[in-house]
Amino acid sequence: MRVSILQAVLIGILYYLTVANSPWFTGLASVSIHQPIVAGTIVGIILGEPKLGLIIGATINTMYIGFISAGGAVASEPGMAGIVGTTLAILSKASPGVAISLAVPFGLLGTVLWNTRM
Repeated sequence: MRVSILQAVLIGILYYLTVANSPWFTGLASVSIHQPIVAGTIVGIILGEPKLGLIIGATINTMYIGFISAGGAVASEPGMAGIVGTTLAILSKASPGVAISLAVPFGLLGTVLWNTRM
């Protein structure tokens, strides 16, 4: 499956909207989009596979059910894990179980980017 420039730009904008400091969506909207189940569904819609995006996003979301950033400590960033993990899993036609192994490194990379941004 090939990704068009428009799809890549829309996925990039989706990640931008998950960032907590985004001026466009604050509060509940950014928190909702930040969840892998929601982000995965939106990525699936963008790539033309909404059902698969929902399944993969829900699988990735199981890792982040208890996610809380107590005291500002961020263990892993669920927004990037959900978006990149779902995108790579859909494009590579991988199973939802493989999506978790794709999402974990990008969640950790998201934490590094988050700390750098702060």
